Amino acid sequence: MHLKATDSHDKENFEALYKASRDGILVAEEKSKRFIMANPSICSMLGYSEKELIGKGVMDIHPKESLPFVIETFERQARGEIKISDELPVLRKDGSVFYAEINSNRILLNGYNCVLGLFRDITDRKKSGEDLRDSEMQFRAIFNEAPIGIAVIDSLTGSFFKANSEFAKITGRTMEELHSRDWMSITHPDDIQEDMDKMARLNAGEISGFSLKKRYIRADGSFVRVQMTVSSMKAVDHLLPRHLCMIQDITEREQNEASLRNLQKLESLGVLA
Repeated sequence: MHLKATDSHDKENFEALYKASRDGILVAEEKSKRFIMANPSICSMLGYSEKELIGKGVMDIHPKESLPFVIETFERQARGEIKISDELPVLRKDGSVFYAEINSNRILLNGYNCVLGLFRDITDRKKSGEDLRDSEMQFRAIFNEAPIGIAVIDSLTGSFFKANSEFAKITGRTMEELHSRDWMSITHPDDIQEDMDKMARLNAGEISGFSLKKRYIRADGSFVRVQMTVSSMKAVDHLLPRHLCMIQDITEREQNEASLRNLQKLESLGVLA
């Protein structure tokens, strides 16, 4: 079925664009919902020849679970909506499924009300989005449930952007207290300069991360010794760089090591038999 146009030049231009379009184009009669036009791109996407597609209905190219959305699109356009955009699964001839962004327009073709669907394959984009969501969920789970303290800190101001419960426990602070402070305010004064020097090198891009031992000041005034590892994070906004800080409480381990060294020293001096 061909487009009726009052200007033959317009008709030729339409048909040239229709055939050359990289997006798939299907035109279905509104009442029967059967296809009356199919361009080469949609034939390639679906694995049908043009002859095979003509006469098929929208129900033939969509999984059953998405048919209510397809029918609703036709009903909405019959009520007067001109353009509707959806992301729906589409069935190929071989039974495989891909996702398409479908922009539907109601048109008048040879005296019949029809729906023109513009199909763009977004399978890769959708998969990337799903992979990203999976990665974010995994990071969130690791962040929240890790047996070590983890915090995301503003690299320029030192403010805590986010911290897990283990970080709060080790530093003897509540989550709310941490979010209202910066790392300098809870670090032992004698340990601040080394940390700042390394942070300056990290912010300058000279190093990608560093490790050191330092002391945090708990809310009750006591100190906790930690092994800290810091690495830069790739932020979307380069004006707000952040880094990942991971800590382990080594207070007891260092106390035990100190006691062992003292014991060995006493033995070497013959104080202990």
